[in-house]
Order: sequence, then C-alpha cells, then structure tokens
Amino acid sequence: MPVKSQAKAQPTKSQAKVQSVNLEADSVSANLEPVFNKLIGFEESQKNRLIIVTGDKGGVGKSTFARGLLHTYQSRQESPIVFEADKSNPQVKRFYGNSGLTIEETDITNANKLDAFIDKLEVKVKDDNKKNFKENVKILMDLPAQSNRFFFEFIKDMNLFEILQERLKIRTTVVIVLSRVKDCIFQLESLYKIAGESVDYLIVKNGFFGEEEDFRRYNDSEIRKQIFEENNCICEISMPELIEHAFDYIDELTLTFDKAIQPGNRISVEARTKSWVRKFESAIQPALPLLRL
Repeated sequence: MPVKSQAKAQPTKSQAKVQSVNLEADSVSANLEPVFNKLIGFEESQKNRLIIVTGDKGGVGKSTFARGLLHTYQSRQESPIVFEADKSNPQVKRFYGNSGLTIEETDITNANKLDAFIDKLEVKVKDDNKKNFKENVKILMDLPAQSNRFFFEFIKDMNLFEILQERLKIRTTVVIVLSRVKDCIFQLESLYKIAGESVDYLIVKNGFFGEEEDFRRYNDSEIRKQIFEENNCICEISMPELIEHAFDYIDELTLTFDKAIQPGNRISVEARTKSWVRKFESAIQPALPLLRL
C-alpha cells in the first residue's frame, strides 16, 4: 500500500503558489477538481532542494527538460550543483559540461557510489566548518532510463528522503516526464508507494507526444486521483515541443540552448529555439517553488 499521508491543512497563500490554467480538462473523479498547472499542497519546509529528473522509458524527454531547466537557472545567474547519473547517454554532461557548471558523475547502479553521492551532498549543503547549513542550494540529478529498480531499492534501503530532510535540510522534488504509455503511470505508482508525502511531485507532460487531452491515461489514472485526494504536493505542467529540425541541429552541434539562440546559427533554428525557451520558461512558472526559482 502507498505511504499514507497525515491529514494536512490546506496551504495558505504564503505557502502555495496557485495558478489556474487549462481548467476545462476532464476530471479524474466527479469529486476531484480538474486541476492542471497548479501547485497543490506545497509548503516549503527545508533550506535546500534536490531535483531528480526521471522517466523510466528512454526517449520521454527527461534530458531535454533537464537541459531546459539548466538554461533557466543560468539565465537567472543561478549555479546549481549537477550530478549526471546517466552513464550510457550523458546528455546533461555532453551539452553543459563546458558551460561553466560543475557536473559530477555518479552511478546509481553501484551501492558504494550512491553512498558516496549522499556524502557529497552533505559537503555541498554545509559551510566549510561543517557546522551550519547553507541556504537555497539547488542540486539537479538526471537519472538514466531503466534505472528505477536500482534507485527505488536505494530509497528503501537508506530511507533516503527522510535522511535528506532530517540530516541535510534538503527537500526533494521528483520530476517525472511523461509520454502517453502506461509505463509512465507504473513508474509513478512505484515511486509513490515508496516515497509518499516525503517528496514533492512535478509531472511534466511532453508536448512532443500530444496535447493535454492526449494524456488521458495519466489524467484518468487512479494514482493521480490518490495523490490529489491525499493532498500531497503535486504540480502538473506541459513541456513545449521543439520542432524536429531545430532539435536535430542542436544535437548535432552539441549546443546549449543559450548558444543555439545566438547569431551565427541557422536563422530558423535561432528563432525556433528562442520561441521554445520562452514557452518553456512560461510553462514552469507554476512549479518555480519546487525548482527553487
């Protein structure tokens, strides 16, 4: 059974950032408000934030989201700590390894390296004397596809999210990038059974796979209904699609999004990427507290 959350009071305006968008979508339940692009149940309880980007099937767009988020951080003069966990297809390191960010590699299939990852987090969030906690530290971790079995075992064995909160003052956001297949729902179900209310959930519907109404499997799912009914923190957004020729051009030349919008590239790529960046930054607005922005 899923971890049962304790009853929570509805968040006040100071605790929750609520934006109402796309309310015409079908409800998953007659008793459930059809909420999209809203931050529900948010209450900031820790000084720092770990953002884990996952999507158990390859090709759902998780690394594209991570790269878009890194672009947004850098455009706001933020310097997140980045861990690249995708050994087979390390897109974050490939695109942002020379961008001025420090990107460290880790292996979530290796227990010793995962333990070392936790120890590194302690160093990142404490001052030089290891006595006081820093504030507003942002840590981004991009998980590889087909890695959830290893990572979920690690969560259970270590009581990971509880340790991060109690010992390191880190609250975790799990970003789940969705396509339209059932496996994405199974992934969320498995995570929720383990993590329950100990993490915040950011659901990203990748526009490459269709419009809002095309994500009916998720929209009508029992797990979505359960998270809302238990008033746990969940935010749902849609990631815009980047036209194929621009995506391929950026991939071929290994460009950050910032470099892709500079003069010297194909004009069509520059224009399409600028448009995508604007739409992406608009799309993540409701989730800014979960991303420490």
